Amino acid sequence: MAARKKLTRLARIGMTHSERARAMAAKGMYSEALSELKIALFSLRSENRDGSLNDDIAGVLNSIGSVNLLLRKYTDAAQAFSEAAAIRRPIYNNPEVAGSLIGLAEAHRCVCHFSEASECLEEALQVALTLKNDGLAARVMDAMDTLERTRDNKPAHGNDAAGCDCYLPPELEGVHAVLRNLELDVSPEMARISLVLGFPGLDRSLDSRIPGNSSFPCAAVFLEGKESTITSLSVIDEEEEPVEAAATPFDGLVFAPGSYHRDGPKPVPSCKKLTFAGGAGALLQWKIAANGWYRAEIGLKPKDVPAGFKAAVVLPYHVRMNGVFVDVRRPLEYGLLRIDEGTFFASGSPDRIARGHGIAFAFKRRLFEGSAFGALNIEAGSSLKHAVISLELRK
Repeated sequence: MAARKKLTRLARIGMTHSERARAMAAKGMYSEALSELKIALFSLRSENRDGSLNDDIAGVLNSIGSVNLLLRKYTDAAQAFSEAAAIRRPIYNNPEVAGSLIGLAEAHRCVCHFSEASECLEEALQVALTLKNDGLAARVMDAMDTLERTRDNKPAHGNDAAGCDCYLPPELEGVHAVLRNLELDVSPEMARISLVLGFPGLDRSLDSRIPGNSSFPCAAVFLEGKESTITSLSVIDEEEEPVEAAATPFDGLVFAPGSYHRDGPKPVPSCKKLTFAGGAGALLQWKIAANGWYRAEIGLKPKDVPAGFKAAVVLPYHVRMNGVFVDVRRPLEYGLLRIDEGTFFASGSPDRIARGHGIAFAFKRRLFEGSAFGALNIEAGSSLKHAVISLELRK
């Protein structure tokens, strides 16, 4: 092998700044490392009249791409990795081109250019197979797995357990429902929520399954406070025939259809969102027939009915709500009744997802605030995707 010719002053400067950048990146000083790498790239390019520094320039570009990934500057990362790969491709069977292609695929993944990412990984795999480099091939296969899990909103490899979370199936994504009326009936002995819920225009029955072989929930009801519980659920159809239904105790987060998985590959791509509501109570499950209408009655056991309580009805699809009816039976009287409508939180950051002891949802509009005794009928005229209706009574 021919000896490498002596480096010029500018080339030595470039190498020095490249080394400094590596040390800074190792300490998490990514912005400072990027500045050093830009100096290194300029210095090396200035002295590369004969192409002898191509490999060094490709290495700096690869480092720039890696640092930009850490800084979430994905367009800049893609440009750097693409330039590095272009320099390395002419070198026959160069394993380092696969590394640049893997980095380029990750930059594409993070901006949801999934087809481009897949093409990069296919090329990288061909390099690995040609070289019979099993370690490199395994690295490419891991990147392919990450890409598919990102595309399909699945957890990252090794995080297949959903824990206490409920992920709703894609079948609910395009479902539209009419909530003709939501009723809250409160007496000293009991509290009950009734839903008159229809699915006009639904052309197929919804009896899909989620992991665990349980029917997916049609709705959820959450109550404030650990001591409060859902005691019963009964459902009848429009023919007033009983429908088999179940209220499954739940304490956690419900993720909307199409939500990114909270344990999905990180970082979360720009086009993906974690869409969720949360609380403690019950998931309500029954088979929804095509074009079906139902009346569901949910028994509540708040910790202290006379002192007041908070409940929320969660409907994880498109909902048009006509109205809310509240009946406070004597001798009960509440100084405050709040009725709020909202939707699921949507966030691109897993760090913003936290479950406290309350009911988690994104507030949209207050339908009513005032005192409550006797019957109260409130028109809503609401249209919500992933609807949450919150009802709060205070003494």
